Amino acid sequence: MIVSMTALVMSLLLLFIFQMGITFYTQAEVLNKLGERREKISLSAQVLTLAEKVISNPDKTESSLSQIEKINTKLLDLVHTTEGKKTVQNMTIAIGNVRHGGNVREIIEAAKDINEFQNRRLGEEITVLEEGIKARGWRAVVISILITIALGIFVVWGISKLGREYLLTKVVMQATSNGILVGNEKGRISVLNNTFCFLLGGCKRSDMIGRPLAEAGEPGRVLALAIHENKFEKGKEIIVKDPNENEVCLLVDTIPWKDEQDKVLGGMAVVRDNTVQWLEKKRVALENQDLREKADRDAMTGLFNYRAFIKQIDRVVSLSEDSFFP
Repeated sequence: MIVSMTALVMSLLLLFIFQMGITFYTQAEVLNKLGERREKISLSAQVLTLAEKVISNPDKTESSLSQIEKINTKLLDLVHTTEGKKTVQNMTIAIGNVRHGGNVREIIEAAKDINEFQNRRLGEEITVLEEGIKARGWRAVVISILITIALGIFVVWGISKLGREYLLTKVVMQATSNGILVGNEKGRISVLNNTFCFLLGGCKRSDMIGRPLAEAGEPGRVLALAIHENKFEKGKEIIVKDPNENEVCLLVDTIPWKDEQDKVLGGMAVVRDNTVQWLEKKRVALENQDLREKADRDAMTGLFNYRAFIKQIDRVVSLSEDSFFP
């Protein structure tokens, strides 16, 4: 479930980044085009102002014409359409005619043509940009919807798969006759099953989640130590008491697990009830001890018999540093 939520968050983040990228790209494109058009209009206005100076101040005609030529050169580099280049070239022709005695009104007319063309182009480009922004916006919306649907399908599939795996794990954990206790790297309980609670003497699973492993009795303390020391252990025998104060023998297997960087992420304890075998073992040991005592003592007096006497003598002799016997 955590993996699915992480995938969902990452997907939404990628979608947000995609939307922001589209927005910034569109904004940069619009600003670039408007900035270029603004420069062309500014140069066109300068040409018109200088052309009017040619008429109003004939003494500075050559100076004004030189400035117009410089601006014309800049405009020729900036314009991209055939019509735009033609208006700039007409100004060049008009300048040549004036220098050869032509009518200075040609300069004004050529400047007005340039200025009118650039203003008209501004309106056309604004319309094109508006349509482009709308079209791009719709495309972005459609792409975002498709991405969202695809990510939604992926997340639903992932959640469904994890749900099935979780259900299977839950069934296995609850069906097994062994107690299962899982702890995280912080030494707290992550998962446990009903069998473990039963072996522990009775507990409520929901109340145990998140608590320190030490609160899960001796098996919890064994698992906490195994996680801390990264220690695999099999069949560790521990003796606990049930609610009736009867001794119960449990066998604990500890299995810590690590990531690819060899960092311990937690561990699991598998707990088995070994009380029957343990009691049988104790019974056999007591019976063997009783048989040994019966073999060494006289049934009537309870004293050591000849066999036991000789055995005791041999033991004392073997332990004595100064033996009196040759």
